[in-house]
Amino acid sequence: MLPTFKNLTSFLKIDFQLGRIYLDMLNVYKVMSDNITQAIGLNGEGVTKQPIIKGMRVIKKETLKLIAGWVSRSNNSQMVLENFIPPLLDAVLLDYQMTSVPTAREPEVLSTMAAIVNKLEVTITPHVPKIFDAVFECTLNMINKDFEEFPEHRTNFFLLLQVSIGYLFSLEFASVLINFPILKSTGCEHALLPGLFGDSSTSVQVGSRLDNLGV
Repeated sequence: MLPTFKNLTSFLKIDFQLGRIYLDMLNVYKVMSDNITQAIGLNGEGVTKQPIIKGMRVIKKETLKLIAGWVSRSNNSQMVLENFIPPLLDAVLLDYQMTSVPTAREPEVLSTMAAIVNKLEVTITPHVPKIFDAVFECTLNMINKDFEEFPEHRTNFFLLLQVSIGYLFSLEFASVLINFPILKSTGCEHALLPGLFGDSSTSVQVGSRLDNLGV
């Protein structure tokens, strides 16, 4: 069912009415997350390779892709902000942050947050601290060991940072951000803030990158 709805959002020019199933989707997301967490607790990280766990993760990924695609194409940003974003953040962010096994964190959480910021721009500002409190440190701890592990998380994380800084933050804030020791240890200042190094991306370019991620 989820892929069918996702395909519909790809070509509809009007708001696709998710209201009737939205909270049910998030409840399913929470159930899948709880089941995966319990399985890992009982059987260790290796259980994530089992078909049933992979299937649960597919449900989570498709749910996030559907929501991100719908938000990106919505014609009513205020309605999205007031009615859809709060329950989404409650369902998704704590699960991402508290997942004890990094490989079980869904990179689509980051691309979904990037799509939301890219669409809602400055109106999402009140929710940005909550987003970054949940994803910032735990994601950096995943990607600052080398430049090969977790490539999807790395790409989506940098995209989230870029759209957030582009829409929400001052140059002064950005300059402080790139001097964080944990960021400098990754050597990723140029990737994080290309605008400070002569490679500024427009919102159109950012949107294109989100499309390339399937959002």
